[in-house]
Amino acid sequence: MSNNIYLYLKTHNKTGLKYLGKTIQDPYVYKGSGDHWTGHIQKHGNDVTTEILFVTTDLEEFKIKGLEYSTKWNIVESDRFANLIPEDGGVMPPDMTGRIKSPEECRAISKRQLGSGNTFYGKTHSAKSLAKMSKTHKGKIISDEQKKKLSIAAKGRIKSPEECKNISEALKGKPKKRIKCPHCDVDGQASNMKRWHFDNCGNKK
Repeated sequence: MSNNIYLYLKTHNKTGLKYLGKTIQDPYVYKGSGDHWTGHIQKHGNDVTTEILFVTTDLEEFKIKGLEYSTKWNIVESDRFANLIPEDGGVMPPDMTGRIKSPEECRAISKRQLGSGNTFYGKTHSAKSLAKMSKTHKGKIISDEQKKKLSIAAKGRIKSPEECKNISEALKGKPKKRIKCPHCDVDGQASNMKRWHFDNCGNKK
């Protein structure tokens, strides 16, 4: 039996901020998943009104309707909405969740999304969207567990030429931090020192 896919609109009763979202759960219970929206709820409380805009069992139908409302209300650019990207239902259907994709599928999905700008690689955001993300993460404290997960997720990820160029430009002209090994008193750039000295130092007792 197919699950219903809900397109909902949530409005925070205290602040008036809105969020357009998708769920296959009970939309009145489901809080939403956007970073800016969930951060807003944590700060102001979960005092929201939920309106169901559309219900379907077809993901393609949902995508059409979601993009229709996203465009109609200009949700990414509008200060009235917490959305950082258009709502197009961009997840796998419920019956595909947890299925391991073949390398060919992964490459095809990556190529398709890269061309559409909806993936991490090559993704672009408007100034408004970047401002929303900055406001969301300002002052946020990352736990050690979150840092560990981010580190694991980043390992082995191949950066695009554009990312490498941006990193190079950002670091150009900045003095590199130097530290000293407590075991052999050699000093050098932090990245190399941590790799070859400290816990890995040959003089460590």
